[in-house]
Amino acid sequence: MRSSALRSLGAFANIFAIESFADEIARAGGNDPLTWRARHLAHDARALAVLDLATAHAAWSTRQRGEGVGFGIGVARYKGTSAWCAVVAQVEAGVQLRVLRLTIAVDVGLAINPDGVTAQIEGGAIQATSW
Repeated sequence: MRSSALRSLGAFANIFAIESFADEIARAGGNDPLTWRARHLAHDARALAVLDLATAHAAWSTRQRGEGVGFGIGVARYKGTSAWCAVVAQVEAGVQLRVLRLTIAVDVGLAINPDGVTAQIEGGAIQATSW
């Protein structure tokens, strides 16, 4: 179920809701969130590639959880037809909520301006983290 972009005013709320519900569905079925997503994205090689890359670089399979530290994952496709983006967030919940690390993988297709792609992804990450 992909309903909108990853980076826009409405998309943040939509993707947050969709990915949060995906976590609930995975948990209810006794599945790891990554395993559940991979199974449901198996028909799309680009989706699996960004998911695999982000989780590999974030060491998802060996992630260390400490007191108040957790990991979240999300994957979305821009307007349901274009670029894929997967993000793994390491978050600490203490007196304040802190994002310790974001690991992001994207597949935008042919990039005419790679620096522009980097700026868009970093800008979206900063915007999302600030929300």
